[in-house]
Amino acid sequence: MKYKFAAIAILILLFFGYVYPYDYGYPRIYIQDVQMVRQAFKLCEGFVHNPSDILKEPSKYPLFLSLVLSFFYGIVYLAGILFKSGFGNVNEFLVFAVNNISVFYIIANICIAVSAIIAVYYTYRVVSEECSDRAGIFAMIFSGTSLLFWQYAHQARPHIPMAMFAVMTWFYSVSILKRGERNDYLKAGLFSGLAFCVLQSGLLVLSIPVTAHLLRFKRGAAKLFAGPLLWCAGVFIAVSFIIGYPYLLFSFFDSVGGRGGTFDITLSGGYHDAFEFGFHGMGFAEIAKGFFGYDPALSLIALAGIIYFLVFSGGKNEKEKKLFSPVIPFAIIFITVFGMYDKTYRRFQMPLIPLMGAVAACYINAMLLSLKGKHRKAFAGVIAILLIFSAAQCLRYNWILANGDTRDDASVWITEHIPDGTAVITEKHCPEFAYTLASIQDNISNDPASLGDRDKTRLRENIVLKPEYSFYKYDFWKNLPVEELVEKKGIQYIFLYRQFDKDRNDPLYKYAKKQAAPVYAVTPSNGAPFFYEAMIPGEVRFSIFALWSVRKAGPIIEIYRVGEND
Repeated sequence: MKYKFAAIAILILLFFGYVYPYDYGYPRIYIQDVQMVRQAFKLCEGFVHNPSDILKEPSKYPLFLSLVLSFFYGIVYLAGILFKSGFGNVNEFLVFAVNNISVFYIIANICIAVSAIIAVYYTYRVVSEECSDRAGIFAMIFSGTSLLFWQYAHQARPHIPMAMFAVMTWFYSVSILKRGERNDYLKAGLFSGLAFCVLQSGLLVLSIPVTAHLLRFKRGAAKLFAGPLLWCAGVFIAVSFIIGYPYLLFSFFDSVGGRGGTFDITLSGGYHDAFEFGFHGMGFAEIAKGFFGYDPALSLIALAGIIYFLVFSGGKNEKEKKLFSPVIPFAIIFITVFGMYDKTYRRFQMPLIPLMGAVAACYINAMLLSLKGKHRKAFAGVIAILLIFSAAQCLRYNWILANGDTRDDASVWITEHIPDGTAVITEKHCPEFAYTLASIQDNISNDPASLGDRDKTRLRENIVLKPEYSFYKYDFWKNLPVEELVEKKGIQYIFLYRQFDKDRNDPLYKYAKKQAAPVYAVTPSNGAPFFYEAMIPGEVRFSIFALWSVRKAGPIIEIYRVGEND
């Protein structure tokens, strides 16, 4: 009973840790690639104006998470209608959303935080049922305080839900291995299908129940093509097509035919650019850096656990074999696939975090059972230090977010010193303001992909926001030389960012250094004893340095005035 109370307390603490600070960066959006939110608004609009076609259009990510968000956004819409909150139809609701975008991102962030809690809870369940309650508690703590897991539990992106459904699939796949009941196959098929409906790489999660079934077949407890396995596959396929990739049903050849390319480009109808798939070995190095760079404590204990169970356990780990055997092929396939990429981002490793937490927990439990006296106390002391280190990293991350962002500081200076409507060249990591309607049209005419649905809605509904600037995001105007862009658009200021304390070597930075005068700069180090990188809230290289060398989030921001120089 005491372990259950401890588990509940840990889940509550983790939830508050995942949602705090809930208002970081708003109303500006500093988290990159929040496609699920934008896609949800597109679905909301489509359900009203063009319901027959909305599910036919391919999307960058599978539709499931956006469908979930559109359901909650629909509740906000109905509540607003019921309580007469300033909008009476969908167009007015979209105007409300543009002016109150923070509300909708906070809803999305809460959904992700809940997903993280469910993932941690199922990690506890699968470990406690197969190993021990004490091991389950350790698994919760190590997976829940993994810095990578903690960071993405704060962001409206699909990687945490993918991990959640992978852990749930693992839980029911262990049940398949033990009992082989149809209900377990159905649930494993459902949750592996939902993992695929969150990210294209979720297809690999199906290997977990398949492995569990093959292990039953190997020991003669099931037929190779047994009915329950077919039910599992059927549920996986049905879920995938209905709520993940419905456009493949409606317009298969338009979505896939002729798009070609890699797996996820095909599934997204060409909307999701994958890295070139080839065996270069760089992905394996990135995976190793990701584990040890982000979570050195968890990675070291998990590695020790793997070595212990493979070499030193002496065949006395039957419970652990039953626990991990269904998921080992998944982990090997997952690491191999992403190791073959030219570049692998840290977030791709998310489904492996609960597995690492489980390995670490079972190893700690085994050692506490086998060690005696001063050796046991020494081992427990080392584990306590590593747990404190992991928790300290997470608390430091929240402290940094709570201190604000360099772009907030720069935004205050901009509104006080740069007149409304001024023409500016900016970059993707620089402070965001509302574009003037004329500059929205100008940017879209140059490159339709340069702006999102929010700005397109503003243009369509003629929504004016203050302050507004004539922004030209340089990433989408590289077809013109910097000098020509400055002259043609009447640029008066250039906003630049740096994530490292060294000069950049690109045309825009060189132009600003030579042809413009620096008028403002802010750095996240803000008096810290040393500076390593300015990557937060993005992915960091080595957490030990990145977290402790800054006092707030955001990159180095520099503002230059055109036409003036030293």
